[in-house]
Amino acid sequence: MAAEFVGIDHIQLAGPEGCEEAAREFFARLLGWPEIPKPANLIGRGGVWFRCGVHQVHIGVQKDFTPAKKAHPAFQVRELGELRERLKTGGVEVIDDDARADEGAQRFYVNDPFGNRLEFLEWIASGSKERFTERVDDYVKYRPSYPEDALDYLFGEVGLRPGSLVADIGAGTGIFSKLLLARGSRVIAVEPNEAMRSAADEMLGSEPNYRSVDGSAEATGLADSSVDFIVCAQSFHWFDQVATKVEFKRILRPGGKVVLIWNSRVPSGTPFLEGYEQLLHKYGEDYGRINHKNITLEQLRPFYSNGGPVKKVFFNRQMLDFDQLKGRAMSSSYVPALGHPNHDPFVAALRELFERNKRDGKVEMDYETEVYVGEV
Repeated sequence: MAAEFVGIDHIQLAGPEGCEEAAREFFARLLGWPEIPKPANLIGRGGVWFRCGVHQVHIGVQKDFTPAKKAHPAFQVRELGELRERLKTGGVEVIDDDARADEGAQRFYVNDPFGNRLEFLEWIASGSKERFTERVDDYVKYRPSYPEDALDYLFGEVGLRPGSLVADIGAGTGIFSKLLLARGSRVIAVEPNEAMRSAADEMLGSEPNYRSVDGSAEATGLADSSVDFIVCAQSFHWFDQVATKVEFKRILRPGGKVVLIWNSRVPSGTPFLEGYEQLLHKYGEDYGRINHKNITLEQLRPFYSNGGPVKKVFFNRQMLDFDQLKGRAMSSSYVPALGHPNHDPFVAALRELFERNKRDGKVEMDYETEVYVGEV
């Protein structure tokens, strides 16, 4: 069997002899990282260990210590602005860097108490939790649900049961959580976007088997070995797969499975479907780059164990009048929003496409619902 890299176990930073209390002051008290006990056989070497998200950071004692001024770890953060102000208040010099701003990364550097360079960054644009904030209403109203035969498959062959505890990761506005609840599952909806999570809470908050968590795929905030299944409906393509695999393995109970689901819009087969695809390529912002169709079965195999996931495909369809079609389009993060220079030309072209192809006042938007299931 070939070797498989599953991620980073820990990050090692160095400090001078007697560095422990200064490390605790900075990493534990200022950054808020919990200290974790060192193995008994390593305590005599000095140093101190901390937990950062799902990873460990080890501060080791180095004789003739020299700080690392160039080589450095980069820690992904949510609410980077709050961390910046906290560090400044604590007397730490913060060095901002916008070299990757066009990719959507906000970041800055600091030196730890020993002079080691540390980077902290947050992804704000592409792939970020905030892409859908202004599209929540359209997402709730116009995104397609999932076919009953796909749910039958999950609650039959895959093994979900009434009472199963399911973590819906990247739960969005709760579309798939609602279907799981209707089948009797207990659901923890993990969603980092506050607006989308609030929409899910408004719809599902009265359900006794539902609760939501402000968390991400890479840092869910859930306990070790706490859930029976994980589902990711229309969300996995946004995740950092390496960090996500580590986190999923941590929170799943033994034998638990990960289910990835996409309503994959069919781009061809009718003049309407082909015309709609052409509009997205012409007017869409970064459509080709972030489209989940860029993820293939072969690319998913390394995420899963035992040779990769089982894939099943089910048919799904929406019948849309023009307002519904427009709302469905605007629920996609790559479609130009109101105020964007391409918004009005896109809507005009969409109206023309609709008028050419409507039957009884509606058009058919077809999907292949792709379901991938396996252990990680």
